[in-house]
Amino acid sequence: MEKLNFTEMSPRFKEHRNFLKLSSVLVDYGYMCSWLPVDDQGADFIAVHCKTNHVLKIQLKGRVSVERKYFGKDIYMAFPINDRKPLENWMIVPHDKLVKIFISASSWEKLGGRSSGRVPLKILNDVKKISIIEPVNLR
Repeated sequence: MEKLNFTEMSPRFKEHRNFLKLSSVLVDYGYMCSWLPVDDQGADFIAVHCKTNHVLKIQLKGRVSVERKYFGKDIYMAFPINDRKPLENWMIVPHDKLVKIFISASSWEKLGGRSSGRVPLKILNDVKKISIIEPVNLR
């Protein structure tokens, strides 16, 4: 059998692959994950803790981003630190906390979101602090 090269995968295949890889990380924390077939301004998948039934609603992104449509919905964003290295250093952070450190109040009010190919160095440590997992590689 031959492994597929990540760069040759379709966007949908990459998204589902990243879900499966992150699921294998979250299971070590006691979370079982389920893909949601309809992503209508919400989570791509949910993770439910096996003992506490705590639910994480997670949106997969290929880059760090915040959007108004996710605000106030208790959603977590999963993304790599640098979109040029899509298999390295993934984090899962609460969206609304990310908003506070990633975008200015005036830009949030005017634009309703922000996206970047990499987490800016000046906020990288703050983003790592709010991540619910250590940065993880998805090789």
